[in-house]
Amino acid sequence: MTALTLVPITLDQLDLLAVGDLAAAGRSIGTPVPPDFADGQWIWQNFAHLIRTEPELAWWHTQYLICEDGSIVGHARLFPPTRREAQIGWHVDPIRRNRGTATHAAETLADIARQRPDVDRLVALINHQNVASQRVAAKAGFLADGEQRHRFGWTMLRYVLPLRD
Repeated sequence: MTALTLVPITLDQLDLLAVGDLAAAGRSIGTPVPPDFADGQWIWQNFAHLIRTEPELAWWHTQYLICEDGSIVGHARLFPPTRREAQIGWHVDPIRRNRGTATHAAETLADIARQRPDVDRLVALINHQNVASQRVAAKAGFLADGEQRHRFGWTMLRYVLPLRD
C-alpha cells in the first residue's frame, strides 16, 4: 500500500469547498481537489455551519482529507459523541476503492477517537445497499449491531467499535 495520511480541513478551506471553488481550495490545501468534491457542497456547508455554531465541538466537526502520495482520494469525519458514542463516516473516490484506503481511514480515526476521554465507542451507520462500506467496517474491527435511524431519518445498519476495554 502507498502512503496514506489524514489531513484536517480548515474552516477557510471548508468555506471554499462549500461554495464550489475547488481551484482555490486546492491552492489552499496544496494539491488539486477531486471534481467529485463539488457534488458534496452541502457536506462542506453543513460542517462549516456546525463549526461556527458549535465552536466547543469544532474538534469533532473536523473533516479530514484522505491523501495518498499527496493526492486527495477521499474524506472522512467524526461526529460528536452522544451517550459516549461518536459516529464515523468516510468516502473514497470510486476509482481508488478496493485498496484498503477507507479501512485505513477508519482505523486512523478510531486511533484519534481513542485519545478522547468522552467517547467509549465509534458507530458507523451504513446504508443497507452499501456492501463495500459494510466490508470496510468489518475489516476495521466494527461489529454489526442491528439498525439505527440516521439523523436525516434513514434507517441504517449500525456497526460498533468499542474503544475501551
